Amino acid sequence: MCCVCNVYCRNRQHIKGLEMAKLCEVKWNNQNVYLLENGKLRIWVAPEDGMNISQIEYENQVVVKFENERFENNQTHSVPVLYPTPNRVRDFKFTFEGVEYDALMHGFAKNQQFKITAVHSDDREAAIEGVLEIKKGDALYGMFPFESALKIKIAVCENEIRYRYTVCNYSDKKLPYGFAIHPFFNKNGENVKLQVNAASVMAMSEEKLPTGELINADSTEYQLLQPVDIESLGLDHVYTNILKQPVARIMYEKFSIELDTTNDFSHIVVYTPPKEPFFCIENQTCSTDAHNMYNKGYEGLSGLEVVSPQQEKSGEIKIKFIPQN
Repeated sequence: MCCVCNVYCRNRQHIKGLEMAKLCEVKWNNQNVYLLENGKLRIWVAPEDGMNISQIEYENQVVVKFENERFENNQTHSVPVLYPTPNRVRDFKFTFEGVEYDALMHGFAKNQQFKITAVHSDDREAAIEGVLEIKKGDALYGMFPFESALKIKIAVCENEIRYRYTVCNYSDKKLPYGFAIHPFFNKNGENVKLQVNAASVMAMSEEKLPTGELINADSTEYQLLQPVDIESLGLDHVYTNILKQPVARIMYEKFSIELDTTNDFSHIVVYTPPKEPFFCIENQTCSTDAHNMYNKGYEGLSGLEVVSPQQEKSGEIKIKFIPQN
């Protein structure tokens, strides 16, 4: 790896016995990315690819792997941002307050170039901040006609990734959104276990769209309140009614990963495709097809977030790495 911006790159130093975090701009897999490092934890963030966390490594083990083939084919990969319409949208359209809008599955933010607004590293964390602005006359404004901005801050602390988003509404009308991240966790050939602290699963139609009904997850095939082997699952389901933090726990042989969130992340998608080397645990502020669910009267169940004019909303996900004793 070759640093191309010495302003941001700090060699390892010690201050009062503490190892400083490291942040460096590098050329990696033909992308211009930022390497954030702190102790045993390393991540690569790609502002040109929607602020995607391209790869995550902990204790030299690849936890989220960059897949160049998926990247080249414009498929979701690594840890994409899903905004403002996470997951599926019925007929690629949604209605809000009587107005119909076009939509994309997983939203439009995941492939956009974010502008870097701040970088820093010290003895506690390495952090990067980026913004995606939507202004009148922009191509994105034609799809999502709200003058607004999506801000993302990603920080690497010791054994923890802190991921914060902020939606700023600069328009004179209410802005409806959903926000999620979609990590592709690597199985690494291990017997990985999963626990999700949610009481309910959303019933889905054949098109994988929510019907408005809830299924009690306890004592059913969807039960994840106790650790379950990933390989025994074949899920593509939306969980809700979060019982406690951490929302989810992923157990590898040498360490565990805990997902903590703010209260706006009311849903979590569990995707465990058989025979694939990955699985996805997706913290979401909303359900699948959230805007249309909201429009049908399922306001609470949809989880749709609405920002008043000239206001903003924020939320945070913490990805914690817990070494095994």
